[in-house]
Parts: sequence; C-alpha cells; structure tokens
Amino acid sequence: MEVAQLKFKAFNDGFEGDKLAQNFTTCYDSYLTYAFLEQPTYNAKIHYGNGAESIRNTTILMQNASYPLNYCTDTAE
Repeated sequence: MEVAQLKFKAFNDGFEGDKLAQNFTTCYDSYLTYAFLEQPTYNAKIHYGNGAESIRNTTILMQNASYPLNYCTDTAE
C-alpha cells in the first residue's frame, strides 16, 4: 500500500465510533464528577495543605482531569 492509502485507512478507522469512541453518557458523567467532586476537593486540599501535599494534590488533579478530557475527545471523534 502507498503511504496515502495507509494514512486514509487510519483516518477512516477513526469514524467507527462504536468501536473506538466512548459514548456521550460516560463523557457527561466524567465531567460532572470532575466539576462537582474533584475541583471543590482540590480547592480545600490546597487551602489547608502544606507545600508537599499541594504538589501531590495538583498532580492527582491533573491526572483526574485527563480522564474526562480523554472520554470527551473520543466522543467528539
């Protein structure tokens, strides 16, 4: 196969949403969990924590923020 055909095959496989993408409900649920549970908890931990705890909690927040982003990006595809 030529390079253009291989690239088109990869592009075309992205349209098979039932196999490759998450559904809208998972995206919505992940976003609500992040917005109403993770974010307020993070704000309280930053307010009352010391420096080392703040760095750890920021890392955990960034990890937990990547899940809704991943699900919703797959849903949009």
